[in-house]
Amino acid sequence: MAQRKGAAAAVAAAKSEKPEEVLQAVIIVESFDDYFQPISLKKPRCLLPLCNVPILEYTLEFLANSGVQEAFLFCKSHPQQIKDYVADYKQRKGVNSLTISTLEARNSLSVGDVLRDLYRMNLVQSNFILCSANVVSNMNIKKVLEQHIARQAKDPNQIITLVLMESSHNHRIEDRSEEACYFLHPHTRQILYHHSAPRFGSDKKFSVPLEVFESTPEIETRSDLVDTHIAVCSKSVPQFFEDNFDYQSIRGDFVKGIIHSDIYTETIYAHILRSGQDNAGNYGAGVTGTAAYDAISRDIISRWAYPICLDSNLLFDTNYRYDLGAVYKDSGVVLARQSRVERQVVLGKNTIVESGAWVRDSVCGSNCVIKAGARIFGSYIFSDVIMGKNSKIKNSIVGFRARILDNVVIERGCMIGDDVVIGPNVRIPPFTKIGATRKKTQATIEGFGDDVLLQPHSEGDIGSRQQQTLQVASVDDYDVELIGVNGKGYNWGTTTRTAAPGSPSGTVGGGVNGNDDDDEEEWADQYELANKRLHYMAVTLKDIGIDLDEASKDDPPSDYEDVIDSESEGTRDVNSIPLQDLEISGGGGVSGASGSGDDKAATTVVVKQGYQVEVIETLNRAHDENHDLSTALLEFNALRMVYDASPEAQRRMLSRWLLLRVNWEDLGKSTLALIKRWKGLFEPVNDTDEAQIDMLWALESSCAEEVAREGGRPTSLVRKAFQLLVRYFFELDLVDESAIIEWYSQAGAKSEGMTEIDSVLVKSIEGLVSYLEESSEEEDDEDESGDEDEDNDESE
Repeated sequence: MAQRKGAAAAVAAAKSEKPEEVLQAVIIVESFDDYFQPISLKKPRCLLPLCNVPILEYTLEFLANSGVQEAFLFCKSHPQQIKDYVADYKQRKGVNSLTISTLEARNSLSVGDVLRDLYRMNLVQSNFILCSANVVSNMNIKKVLEQHIARQAKDPNQIITLVLMESSHNHRIEDRSEEACYFLHPHTRQILYHHSAPRFGSDKKFSVPLEVFESTPEIETRSDLVDTHIAVCSKSVPQFFEDNFDYQSIRGDFVKGIIHSDIYTETIYAHILRSGQDNAGNYGAGVTGTAAYDAISRDIISRWAYPICLDSNLLFDTNYRYDLGAVYKDSGVVLARQSRVERQVVLGKNTIVESGAWVRDSVCGSNCVIKAGARIFGSYIFSDVIMGKNSKIKNSIVGFRARILDNVVIERGCMIGDDVVIGPNVRIPPFTKIGATRKKTQATIEGFGDDVLLQPHSEGDIGSRQQQTLQVASVDDYDVELIGVNGKGYNWGTTTRTAAPGSPSGTVGGGVNGNDDDDEEEWADQYELANKRLHYMAVTLKDIGIDLDEASKDDPPSDYEDVIDSESEGTRDVNSIPLQDLEISGGGGVSGASGSGDDKAATTVVVKQGYQVEVIETLNRAHDENHDLSTALLEFNALRMVYDASPEAQRRMLSRWLLLRVNWEDLGKSTLALIKRWKGLFEPVNDTDEAQIDMLWALESSCAEEVAREGGRPTSLVRKAFQLLVRYFFELDLVDESAIIEWYSQAGAKSEGMTEIDSVLVKSIEGLVSYLEESSEEEDDEDESGDEDEDNDESE
């Protein structure tokens, strides 16, 4: 009996000593698209710098911090570079670091192909983490895995948990090319139904099976969830891909195929990252295109992914310091006394910013030289780049070792490849791609647009379906008409329109807006290209080369109303306005009016250029990202203190911003909505009679400048805008009738010194002033009559 007890105890002990399952992760390196070409020709996307740190570093750190013990990297392009980087990572992290195996998937054309290879290799032993190599996240995925395992005990059919992140409408991290909706069980987060469709070219109506609503008394519908490209998978997931070769993607094919199937009984759940109390600070996103690259970079700089931030120094050889205004500087950075480095800037090791140079909302790699007078706004400059004197770049990406010579202007959305030389004295049109090698396509595959590959294993390779060659040209063959007489590089077309075959170098034609009959495409192809273009940085709806009216003629007007209102011809983004258009002139009086310096109404208000740009961008961000009033007011007042701006300057910037944001095609509705929403910004600076009069001067001055600027609005349209502004300010109690009457009186006293547009604007509210004066007189008469009646009553 004792022997049996001893044997039973030994068996129990053996079971208790059973080793824990190794937590595994499968990382898919290949992106299977070409959004980063020509920059990604010589280096895979996952090794491109994101805030001066290779993207793969963020992914590996996310997995290591979550307790993952073994990872399999499936790569196709540049496998040796990835192996070298992994070896360097292991050396830096030590022997106890994450075990990483790099596997080549040379014949894979999609994520589905990679998972089929995974199944045949029989590498995963249990539940595993599946993610892209381009993921940035600060979450602990092990907690999601524990929830996944706990659910499996209750629901053995569960096979995958998708990690999704909440985002507000029109947030920068949102995928603008797709419209997705999830139908969830409100308590278990089971995905009962999933609908996703391209932004353009798809029916805006969709049907949901009745069985979905019959399955549960409550359903939660969500259209504010962003795919983080992270999932917790059961061991059986790869087998589903092996059994069904139609599955090419996770969410688009596999998830829909399982949920919508009448055969499969497997279930899929969602784990939602929130910014609220239960998951405070969790962040996850994938670099799916240059638009996502820009959004994630800004999130890291703004510390939304904390503790993933620059001053945590993920790489051992960096020493970033955080300064006021979210400026990060590595060791060896040299800033000239007269240089300007403002707001959300990252400067890599040994970068030099010379006198008069201006860097804002940008990332510069190590060993860069920003020469005198150069300006870098909203751009990403990789290491060893030289920016020439007085050159300007906006919302673009510049690859390693590129040289931008003197007096070059690079407009928004451009992509400059490694080792390219541009200049001097040239302007690169918006959305232009320039590579160090010429691109020549022998065949075009439907749906891949103008972006093709030059190497059999470069990023997004589509294998035997497309035959491509690299043409090595002589030095004299560079596209000098586009890049300048001393330039070295070739035109790769644009990110928004395709280059017409046979068109001269540097010429854009064909595509969806071209006139070449040979290049006309069916509407379905236009929609596909339009959706693709929304993955590119700085692209707005009017840039994508599609007739929006034609695209939505069969749809209800409200389908795109929110987006088109903010991006239509009726509005102007601060990044699309020449810098001089932001300068506030004239100040506290009528633009061009003469008067003495002692005259309050004619005093010039000096508004610093840096303050102008900061205010416009802060207010735009608050409006676009739907910030609450208290947050916007806090940021607006913080800028006043940083720049020591006066209340007069605040009023001028608020009035200028109104004209930048208003929809000129629907003035009445948009003006009223804008003022109502942000009324709380105006109230603190309009708290006295003098302040209200000055606000009216600011509105008039801004309207006059809107007509006078190059390419400005017609006088008749601006006249109507001024009328509406004054009217709504009065109706919403932002200015009193006495202030309007007094301002009109002051303007009339200066009529001789007015410009023509000033006179038109002042005269435009003549009817309103007459109405207010008559109303005031009637009120006075009623008051006098009331006083007389009271006197008579007292005498009686």
